[in-house]
Amino acid sequence: AVVAKCPVADEQIVDRVVQHAAIAQKAWGELTPLERGKVLHKVADIMRDNLEDIARWEVKTNGKPIYEARVDIASSADTFDFFGGVAAAVLQGDQIDIPGGPTSRLAYTRREPLGVVACIGAWNYPFQTCVWKVAPALAAGNAVVYKPSPFAPASPVLLGEILAAAGIPA
Repeated sequence: AVVAKCPVADEQIVDRVVQHAAIAQKAWGELTPLERGKVLHKVADIMRDNLEDIARWEVKTNGKPIYEARVDIASSADTFDFFGGVAAAVLQGDQIDIPGGPTSRLAYTRREPLGVVACIGAWNYPFQTCVWKVAPALAAGNAVVYKPSPFAPASPVLLGEILAAAGIPA
């Protein structure tokens, strides 16, 4: 039985997707790291609340055992929680006062999003490998264009729906 049909994107479609992602990234990148972290924690909560359904989808679309899919989804939720914390704790930037000299000085770092990043997925852990790539990119304020494996393209689509439900611009 056919479970899902996923079209293959040509160069023009990819260009349009990247342009759309750049527009969505502006709003996402303007959020503070703390605000982005809260949304990433919400993604983790949605995954945990729907773990069984997501795991069954992973079984149906990728053929992996249910016990393995459950672990993958739970680990994926943990990954979003981790990067939600990283966004809030590490990506704020730093300021260091430098004493001495005739005037006050300081050094600082600013952490800014790159913009749109591209990620390529694997077939054997399609949901989890997507999460491993998408979560840190989103934590840093970037938009992601994700190319799934042609052997398991459906799980990343489900992740996109979860991200949108959590409030990440699409």
